[in-house]
Amino acid sequence: MCGISGILTFKGNKPLEKSNVKKMTDQLVHRGPDDEGYYFGDTIQFGFRRLKIIDLENGNQPMRNDDNSVVMIFNGEIYNYLELKKELSKYNYIFRTKSDTEVILRAYEHYGISFVNKLRGMFAIAIWDKILKKLILLRDRIGQKPLYYASSKKRFYFSSEVKSMLNLPDIKFDLDFNAVNNYFQFSYINSPDSIFSDIRQLPPGCYLETDFENNTNKITKYWTLKPKPDYSKSKNYFIDGVKQILEDSVRLRLQSDVPLGIMLSGGLDSSIITSIASNYNKKIKTFSIGFEDAEFDETRFSQLVSKNFGADHIIDIVDENNVSVDNFLRYVESMDGPFGDSSYIPTYWVSKVAREHVTVALTGDGGDEFFAGYKRYNYLMNINKYKNFIKTLKFFMVALNNLKSFVPVSISDLIRKINKVVYLNDLSAEDQIKHLVTYFSLEERMQLFDNDLKQMISRNEKLKIDNALDSSDLLNTFLLEDIFNNLSGDLLVKTDRASMANSLEARCPFLDHKLMEFSMTIPPDYKLFKNDNKHILKQGYKHSLPKEIINREKRGFEIPFHNWFKNKAWKNLLLDTLSEDRIKSDNIFNLNTVMYYRDQIIGNPNAINLDISAYQLRQRVYQILVFQIWYDLNIRGEFV
Repeated sequence: MCGISGILTFKGNKPLEKSNVKKMTDQLVHRGPDDEGYYFGDTIQFGFRRLKIIDLENGNQPMRNDDNSVVMIFNGEIYNYLELKKELSKYNYIFRTKSDTEVILRAYEHYGISFVNKLRGMFAIAIWDKILKKLILLRDRIGQKPLYYASSKKRFYFSSEVKSMLNLPDIKFDLDFNAVNNYFQFSYINSPDSIFSDIRQLPPGCYLETDFENNTNKITKYWTLKPKPDYSKSKNYFIDGVKQILEDSVRLRLQSDVPLGIMLSGGLDSSIITSIASNYNKKIKTFSIGFEDAEFDETRFSQLVSKNFGADHIIDIVDENNVSVDNFLRYVESMDGPFGDSSYIPTYWVSKVAREHVTVALTGDGGDEFFAGYKRYNYLMNINKYKNFIKTLKFFMVALNNLKSFVPVSISDLIRKINKVVYLNDLSAEDQIKHLVTYFSLEERMQLFDNDLKQMISRNEKLKIDNALDSSDLLNTFLLEDIFNNLSGDLLVKTDRASMANSLEARCPFLDHKLMEFSMTIPPDYKLFKNDNKHILKQGYKHSLPKEIINREKRGFEIPFHNWFKNKAWKNLLLDTLSEDRIKSDNIFNLNTVMYYRDQIIGNPNAINLDISAYQLRQRVYQILVFQIWYDLNIRGEFV
């Protein structure tokens, strides 16, 4: 795993000093602490930081072909590189290393740009083709590896992270206010946007060609995912097919010349990965973190799985003391932009723990999105199934809402949930999906933002999916929305940033493109069989895993964030960061709204009661706090 950066100077312009690409690359040391490399051509400059995984001695980059007409750098792992190497050897290519980098280089020489369709892995690749006079950037199918770029009249820049591009001479660093809007709606900023208007993300499954001669950029989509349910096959056919591909995927991802382990949460997905990996490595290391608060701690499940497979299991406990305020500020800095998923903290921590023992770790990312693991899928399907019945509830809710302030909290909470069902029932299917993945609704964002910001943001809130909404297949439509948004924009960003901040390579067997494509052939009724989430996976591994793991309820990787504010240092962080003076001076937030949220989370007895759940309150305060800290560190240039 690595960090890459580069600068292409367009025809007729003077190249920048070499120090510029070196400064960019220096910002990526955490992604590749083991080695560095540079290429300086007449018009192109490449920078590279390496985390050694395969062919430790000879896999250094940038790498050039025999006549120096092609130069490349890449971040990632190609799991089928030995198979590709064997295929290319038939055409008399001579390989001087044992690395996957050289296989990519030869594959591009032989197949041209179509080589990307042969890759099985995760990658961000940059290729300078002297003959075509083009710089080509390519990103893996689902976006496991990041790739940012910026273009001016004189130059084109790219990097693995935004922070390495922040001192470029001809790029503006103005906030993209539509990206700010998206951050508060979803808790993350998805491609092609970044927090800065001049810096873009190359979308997953795409390549970009930049022409040296005429200063043009062209993006081409080389891969997409569409539902193709095969109703002619039995459920057992799909169970066997998933097991076969997943087990092959795990086997390929166990290839490494350095120590390897597994991030084991004790959930179904990471437990399945542990089960398969134990067939190849009888004493594999597994890692998990827990909390002192029993409501959030799940270590008993990870211990159960690790014991079942004889793994060498390592646990660490996270609390407000070891995740100190200073550490939290470092986490926010490592996010490379505002990132509102609070599970970043435990993901960072388990990556830190794992890196003390291994260099590579397998994860369970992707199982929920491809095999219907979230309860929101049941929610959507049941609302549309019982639409007429829910309509009748509307008439009773008027009376129930009048009783809300006179009943116990548990009854009041139930009334709030029924109100949500009734509200969603009146929406279109697209708006239902949008609502279920939104943290701040449009109305709530308009209350949150300052008047000036409200005028700058777009109110167009169409779902960002590759396919038109299919009302006859709502489940797969929702899965695709989550795959191209929540998975690519949130979960994979979290895994990449948290692991690479600790110089750890994370590999995701569920995100093998063969498995992703096969999952789209499974009929929706099998994925969510009788309301049973991840039914196909449970049936496939019910004889391999303890019953407690198969039958347990899905839980997010949530932290007891609200309890930490009982700690003086954390409370002071909240009060200082979201102080009246600071909020007023930045002209981003509405002061009264921020004070409402802040005072409620710290238990101010004078706080105005908001009709939201405890989880919604925690999530909203976390998003506001992270954004403000990021803003102070990167825009103000200071943290007070």
